[in-house]
Formats: sequence, structure tokens, C-alpha cells
Amino acid sequence: MDKFPEQRLSIVVIELVGGAALKDCIDAVMGAEAEYIVVTRSAQPALERAFPNLTVMVCDAPLPQRRRRGFLQAKGEFVVMLEDSTRISAEHVQAGVDAAFRRPEVAAASGPVVVDAALKPRFQALGCTEYGRYHRQQVFAGDAASSVAVERLPGNLFCYRKQAVEELVQSATDGLIEANINDALIQAGGVLLMETGLTNRYAVDDEWSARLRTRFHHGHLYSGQLAQSLSLPARAIQLIKALLLPLVLSLRAMGFMHRMEEINKPLQVVMWIFLLETFWSLGEVAGVLLGAPKSMGHWR
Repeated sequence: MDKFPEQRLSIVVIELVGGAALKDCIDAVMGAEAEYIVVTRSAQPALERAFPNLTVMVCDAPLPQRRRRGFLQAKGEFVVMLEDSTRISAEHVQAGVDAAFRRPEVAAASGPVVVDAALKPRFQALGCTEYGRYHRQQVFAGDAASSVAVERLPGNLFCYRKQAVEELVQSATDGLIEANINDALIQAGGVLLMETGLTNRYAVDDEWSARLRTRFHHGHLYSGQLAQSLSLPARAIQLIKALLLPLVLSLRAMGFMHRMEEINKPLQVVMWIFLLETFWSLGEVAGVLLGAPKSMGHWR
């Protein structure tokens, strides 16, 4: 395998959970031939002492803005965006990026997400709702292929060919929202790839993201932004769909869960799936009726 010289690969770690989770994430991914950046919400002198080759950037702003700040700071030809709730080794990052970007048309890549078997049911449920569609059994469905072109990538870990997305990120005043960037890449003829070499593990009890209140606000933000561009009849249809979402989203997440060998208390996980998806759906109803919230403050 060809090694990545430092100027070719940048790894940007985004503080989501913080504390020991952030340190463990950095520790796991250290050792690649890469530029290392971490974007935190507050000063982290202990991190700078522990990892002398780490550039620490402080950005007390919603998650998309922290991502944008870190991405634009990165100098590498390929930029890995990694949330601290996720674990992947330096070896797998280097090998996975090398494999994923061999084809020049590939603009972005990620890998299957495994939900840690040691997580409590509430957080395994969050993993099912957020990342169940990206589990290997879903992405490859028994296919022996090592990579597959897709239309969406998980937000916990994704990699960009910087030249392909830099202008998009610079002009994204709301920050780096991967769904928006990825849609623009596909429209421009770029390829999004799921690569088994970038398989990663959702491994941390993310208390903030698993709060029912947070789920409500995230659903409100998602639906409110979508509703802004809709006509009144289209909003009415969106409202009807939102009212059906608790059942639809819960059944979908349970379907993902059924394929996951790592789920250890399925009945409790199912209960939490239903609660998480119900509060998300209530947020979507609020978004249709009230429009988008004034800020992204809950998107931590």
C-alpha cells in the first residue's frame, strides 16, 4: 500500500461528546502520516500537551460550523472528518482512504458503521436510528464487494477530496452539512463511495444526542429547513407524512436492528427506538407548522 505523505491526508476530529471520548478518539486515530486537527468548543491545553503534533482550534458554534472551520483549515488533498463518538484506527484510515480514492471521480467516501456491543440500550437505539442504514449488512447485503457507490454517507465519519468540495464548503454559510454537500457533488457528477476499509465503530454514550429534547429539536430543524421552500399544499402533505413518522421511522430502525449482531438487549433497544423516533417526528411536525428554528444551537 502506498503511504500518504503528510500533505496528502488531513484528519479533522470534531468534539461532540468531549472529555475522555475526545481523547480516546484522537489516541485511536493517531499514527497515520497525516496532518491532525481537532475542533473543540473550548480551550483544551491538556490535549495540546498530550498530542504535540495536534492543531487545536476552538470554535464554540453549532456542529456544522465546527466542521466547516476544521475542513477549511486542513491542507491535505484528502480530508477525513471524524466525530469523537466514533472509533477507527490510523491504519484503517490510511488504507481506507487509499482504496476509496483510487478512482478520480470519487469525491467523497465513508465506511460501514458498527454499533458497539457494549453500549447501553438507549445508545444502541440511537445508533440504529442514526447509522443503521450504514451497517455492512444494509450497505452490502451479502455482496462480497469491498466498495459500492451510494447516494448518502454517515455523518460520524466521512472523507472528501478537498479540491472537489472546497468551494462548496466556503460558500456554505450554515456550515458543513454533509447531506447538502453530498447532494451537490452527485449533481456535479461526483461519486460517493462506501468502502469497507473505512469501517468504523459508533462507540460512545452520547448523552446530548440521545436526549428526547435534542431529538425533537433536530427533527424541528430538519423539517423546518425543508418546509421553507415548499408551497402550502406541499406543506400539508409534509405534515401528514410527519404525523405517520413515529411508526414508519421506528419500523425502519427496527429493521436495521434485526440485522445487527451487536444488539444485546433488543426489547429495551426497541423501546428506545420508538421514543427517539417519536420525539424526532414531533419535531418534524413543529418544523412544518412553525418553520425552522432561529438558530442551530441544539446541533452540538
